[in-house]
Amino acid sequence: MELVGNTFFWTFFFMIGFVASLEIVEDLGPELMMRWFHRKVSAAVMIAVYVIAIILFVRMLRLLGTTYSWTANAIRNGTLIYVSKRLKDKKVFRWMLVAVFISFWPFWDWDIPSILALSGPC
Repeated sequence: MELVGNTFFWTFFFMIGFVASLEIVEDLGPELMMRWFHRKVSAAVMIAVYVIAIILFVRMLRLLGTTYSWTANAIRNGTLIYVSKRLKDKKVFRWMLVAVFISFWPFWDWDIPSILALSGPC
């Protein structure tokens, strides 16, 4: 029961913070990139980069052994499901999924069928 409670608790509060921070990235990200770096970057690209960073941080939690794998998978899947409904640029979404696929690569000991089976439903 502790596993279910822990997973629900952390996923619930993670998703609240993730949705709020994604709004900030979408609203202010392109404007800040233009102001600081004088480059025009779409909000979709900013969201994809942010999601990839979140996925890598969740991966690092698993690597350090500081969280249950169920919790890490629930956070990752919640992130990908929310963004898949939100991101309208299909090209950026495809590149983001390729990056997520690559993030699975080293953790499965370079076993391609296992990686495809795990990241296919995402």
